[in-house]
Amino acid sequence: HVHQQQPQQRSSQTPTAMDLLKCLRKFLHTLLDLASNSLPDKYPLVRNLIQDLLDGNIDPDTFIKRIQIERNPPSPSLVPFLNVSIL
Repeated sequence: HVHQQQPQQRSSQTPTAMDLLKCLRKFLHTLLDLASNSLPDKYPLVRNLIQDLLDGNIDPDTFIKRIQIERNPPSPSLVPFLNVSIL
């Protein structure tokens, strides 16, 4: 007599890797859109910084410093989010 285990249900409070990737993709896409629409001269810089972040050439702290969000300081949870999402 074989007893099958029921699959564990995912907690709605614990994001999965896929959830984090979706959030990261949305965040980076929004950042590119903002640069493209609001600061077209900065678009290549933003695009290159995002690529460097994704390639592992810069860490999230450096990314945030280089992106220089001056008027709206980044949320304190942004760097931890990037660290978890990119790894």
